[in-house]
Amino acid sequence: MHSDTLTVSPKTFLQNDLQISLSGLLSAGYLLQCFAIFTPPKQREPFRYARYCIDCYYAALRENADRIRPAYGYRSLLQNRKDGVISALLTVENARAAQGEISNLAYLFSCGVRMFSLGWNGQNELCGERITPLGAEFLRYAETLPLMVDCSHLSDGAFYDLVAVYKKPFCASHSNARAVTPVLRNLTDDQIKIIADRGGVIGLNFYSLFTGGGDTVENLLTHARHIVRTGGEDVLALGSDYDGIPAPKGLETCAKLPVLYEATVKEFGASRAEKIFSRNFLRFFQSVCP
Repeated sequence: MHSDTLTVSPKTFLQNDLQISLSGLLSAGYLLQCFAIFTPPKQREPFRYARYCIDCYYAALRENADRIRPAYGYRSLLQNRKDGVISALLTVENARAAQGEISNLAYLFSCGVRMFSLGWNGQNELCGERITPLGAEFLRYAETLPLMVDCSHLSDGAFYDLVAVYKKPFCASHSNARAVTPVLRNLTDDQIKIIADRGGVIGLNFYSLFTGGGDTVENLLTHARHIVRTGGEDVLALGSDYDGIPAPKGLETCAKLPVLYEATVKEFGASRAEKIFSRNFLRFFQSVCP
C-alpha cells in the first residue's frame, strides 16, 4: 500500500536496483503496487515537484505498458489483471503537495492520485497536533471523490479529528501495532478498532524501528497477530514502506515477498493469508474507488 520509490528515483522508479523494481514486482507476482509522491517539509515548491513526479510516473508506465499500467479504480485494476499486467496506483504522502489549495488537490486527483495523507510527522497548513480548519475542508472535499484517505503519520489528536470529520472508510497505509512496538508511528488498539469498524485497512510497515528490530518476518507476524486479534482478519494488509526505509532483514527487496507469504500461510492459513496479501485491500479499494 505504500512505497517511496517514485520519490527516491523519479526517472528510474521501475528500472533500478532499489527495493522496488519492475523485475522484482514481476518475479514476486504482485497484483498492485502503490507509488507515493512524498513532499518533505523542506520542499520549496511541493506542487511543482508533485507534477514533475507525475510526469515521470506516466512516462515510465507508457514505456512498460505491456507489464504494468495505472489503476484509477477497482474496475481498472480488474481489467489490468485480466490483461495480465501489474497495476500501479498513484498516491500522495503529505498533502502539502497541494500547497493549501483544494483546486490543486482536485488537479492531483485528475492526474490519477487515488490516496493521500494530510501530513507527515509534524505541522503543515492542514494538520499537526490537530487537524486545521483547512485540513477539515480537504477531508470533506475528498469525501465527495473516489479518493482514499491515509492516516499514517498523523498525530493521535489529528487521527481522532479525522474520525470526526471524515465518514468514509480510511486506511493506515504503513503502520503497525503500538502495543507490540511502542512508537508513536504505530497504532493504538483503539485506533486499530476504529479503522476496522469503518471498513478500512492497515498496511504492515517493514521498518525495523516500527517492527521491533531483529528478524523482520517474525516481528511482522507478531504485529499481524496482534492487529488481527484486535481488529479482526479483515483489517490487515501490506504497506512495506519500501525505499523509504533501510533494507529490512529477510525482506530486502520486493522480490522477497513470497518469503513473507509462506510464513503468513503457515501462521494464519491460506484463506487468511489471501486476505492479508490482497483481498482486504481490494475490498477497501472497491468501497472507496469503484
